[in-house]
Amino acid sequence: MEITRFCLMTVVLVVMGFNPALADSILTGDYFGSVAVDSPAGLGNIDLAFHLTVQSGGAIDTDHSYIILDKTILFPKRDVQIDNMDVGPKIQSGSFTGTTSLSLAMTTESFMGTVSNKTVTRTVTLSGVAQTTRGDSITGTYTEEISGYLSSPMTIKGTFVLVRPISITTGGYSCKYMDTLSPTGELTIEEIRASGSNPAKVEFEDISCALYLYYHPGQGPSVSQATIQQAISEYKSFLQEK
Repeated sequence: MEITRFCLMTVVLVVMGFNPALADSILTGDYFGSVAVDSPAGLGNIDLAFHLTVQSGGAIDTDHSYIILDKTILFPKRDVQIDNMDVGPKIQSGSFTGTTSLSLAMTTESFMGTVSNKTVTRTVTLSGVAQTTRGDSITGTYTEEISGYLSSPMTIKGTFVLVRPISITTGGYSCKYMDTLSPTGELTIEEIRASGSNPAKVEFEDISCALYLYYHPGQGPSVSQATIQQAISEYKSFLQEK
């Protein structure tokens, strides 16, 4: 299980119908989510979180793009802060390219760690598709190569969902239906579903509000890790139906 703590992020995203000149205003921001590991079996979920700053024209601002350290325990702290904050590995290179569809190639800086007295090197690749032209949610395939732990490199594969959480007071959504079915101070999966247009499914409004509350404790009803993982899983299924 300790292997899941070792991830190096290389992101490849495909965004359909997207103008590169708008990439700075649309894709800049925080993304939270998780990876459901398919292979090897039994590793469970991996938390993912990163901040991405995109310049006009689609180039990644590598000085201000990084893995968000306080949202996941999977990555080590950098020796040097970014924007006066402790963060995980930063994005080393990347840019958006394309016309009718916009592709993004993004790579973090390389970093190493120690597991069972062995020095390991990690490389993670994500390939996916933005579900809206605003880039509000991204889904795709997660691949991680770990070398130095075993005699030959090990590959971890899974599927990821990343969502841009919206504030409970901005973005046009109030999350007003949350914690109304059984107001106990902790959200149920039924209450998360109920905040969107279809009370039987977890939609963008549902998952975005739930993630905001999950990562901002004290600003509304609480959300357990088990509930948020179920909501992420249901949202992924909802996107696959579209």
